[in-house]
Amino acid sequence: MNPAMTRAASVPVPLPEIRPNPHHPRRAIPETAIRLLAYSMAAAGQRAPLVLRPLSPEERALDPGKKYEIVGGQARYLACLRLGWKEVRAEVRDLSPEKAFEAALLDNRGGPMYWLDRYLAIEKLLEWRQDLTQKDVAERFDMAPQAVGRALKLAGLLSRAAREMIYRRLVGEPEPFELSEESALELLSLRAGEAGDQARVEEALAAMMDGRLGREQSARLVEWMRKGRSAASFAGPDAPGPGGQAEWWRGLPASVKVRRAGKGWEVRWKLKDHEAPVALYAGLAALKAGRAGRRGKRA
Repeated sequence: MNPAMTRAASVPVPLPEIRPNPHHPRRAIPETAIRLLAYSMAAAGQRAPLVLRPLSPEERALDPGKKYEIVGGQARYLACLRLGWKEVRAEVRDLSPEKAFEAALLDNRGGPMYWLDRYLAIEKLLEWRQDLTQKDVAERFDMAPQAVGRALKLAGLLSRAAREMIYRRLVGEPEPFELSEESALELLSLRAGEAGDQARVEEALAAMMDGRLGREQSARLVEWMRKGRSAASFAGPDAPGPGGQAEWWRGLPASVKVRRAGKGWEVRWKLKDHEAPVALYAGLAALKAGRAGRRGKRA
């Protein structure tokens, strides 16, 4: 059992006196999950208390009005904010920021965790616990040591701007996009020396997010850029043919049109009843192969 998270008597704490933990291992909490939790708490009340640590005098001076920081219950805290609650039940633990981080890691172990949350948690843990080896970290996260090494390489390659871009598209927009771990790992091929080329990485990352690319498309984009080309000139998973149109599009029926549409691709099917099966299946086959993006429209 996690000693820092063992149960103790809970006390009422004014919500405005609590601040989120900037180092909490779970930052990518989907809006839908918070909304559903808020519905549940509105109906059944707060079943489990938050776990907090008191801020030091120095921390309180830097963050006026705040007295506590979240150790456990980040999602419940966000749900309480959504509900407009003024007060919550909480258990207060006297922990340092480092111990609070480790306690939060253990509390979230085994639960769903976005890959970037996991990578940054590994980075932060090794920053604070320099006595740990990659093998120690692998055991804590139930990962292979080689996977920990890849996580550290990719985390080191992602600038603050790149990290914020991924989180913003995941939880901060009306149509969220979840960049897969497999797609993100393709960025390692853009490394230039030990420091890496962060500008090229951010360019590729923006193209992945804007085009909502999957792993195969992301791999081809990175390969395209490794030849000295820009992400803006990447016209899909295949190199463009004459007139900027990829060669494979020419095999589609005349009733299926594919064109660039803003940040993605648009597929139009203009069908008559007797044409529907052939044209529709051809268009769907192209989409399934990941070659026309994810945006389809039937006219």
